[in-house]
Amino acid sequence: MAHDVFGLPSESHEILSLAVVNGALLLLVPVALVSYLCWRDRRRAGKSIGMPRRPRRARRQRRAGS
Repeated sequence: MAHDVFGLPSESHEILSLAVVNGALLLLVPVALVSYLCWRDRRRAGKSIGMPRRPRRARRQRRAGS
C-alpha cells in the first residue's frame, strides 16, 4: 500500500501531524479561492441589477435638400 512505500508507519508523531496539517491546508486553499470568486461574482451581479439602462437613441439623418 502507499503508506508502506513512503514509510509512514515508522515516522514520528510530529511528522505525521505535519503531513495531516499540510494536507488540510492544501485542501483549504482551492476551496477558499472558489468561495472568494463566487462571492465576488455575486456581489458584482448585485450592483448591475438595480441600474436602469439608458434607451438607445436612433439618430436621424437630415436630408440637405428637404
